[in-house]
Amino acid sequence: MCDMGSCASDTWFFSPWEPSCRGPCGEGVQRRRIYCSGDPLEGKGSSSCSAKAKPSDTRNCSNEKQCHGSWFAGPWSECDVHCGTGHQWRPVLCVTWSRGRYRVAKSESYCKGSGEKPADSKPCALDCKAEWFTSDWSECSALCDNGVQRREVKCLDHQQKPSLQCPSATKPDSRQTCNTQPCRKEHLNDSASPNEDLDYSEELPNDSSVPSYIEDRSQGASKEDRDETQQFSKGD
Repeated sequence: MCDMGSCASDTWFFSPWEPSCRGPCGEGVQRRRIYCSGDPLEGKGSSSCSAKAKPSDTRNCSNEKQCHGSWFAGPWSECDVHCGTGHQWRPVLCVTWSRGRYRVAKSESYCKGSGEKPADSKPCALDCKAEWFTSDWSECSALCDNGVQRREVKCLDHQQKPSLQCPSATKPDSRQTCNTQPCRKEHLNDSASPNEDLDYSEELPNDSSVPSYIEDRSQGASKEDRDETQQFSKGD
């Protein structure tokens, strides 16, 4: 019975994988040697071993232990002032390749071999332009029927001094209508007499019933008023 010694033929043989992982930081490649026992020693000509059964001579590997950290700089923020001199900021992180992805390093010491840390701030300057300022609106000039409100509008520079550099197209309104609803009776002005709408006249009954009318009205009156009423009746 053959013990795979000298009688082995047309069989694939392979060496151990290389101990090192070749390639840049991150994913790399390991290699090994493949040999077919039936091939000529010179390595010339076609192989007698089955191509379908040929083992792979390379495989992917991770060489993250060889990776140094790398600096990552994010985008700059906007200038932190409306005008004049200010600062811009951006995040700067030390990242390393770990388990198939980049991760923030536990310490910036991982990035010692990646050069100087990028700056995370820098000065910035914005032109100071004149702009429009407004006061509060005044009270409405009328309670109804389209009153008017007014306010002051001024163009001031960055030192809050009057300027002529504000664009007229963006000038705020200095006047606006208000209380546009129609006026009701209670909203009319008080030019009329306060008693103009009141009618104090009272329609009296005909002459034949005047005494009885007076008598009826005197039922709820005071004693003095009743006496006066009776005298008035006798006088008639």
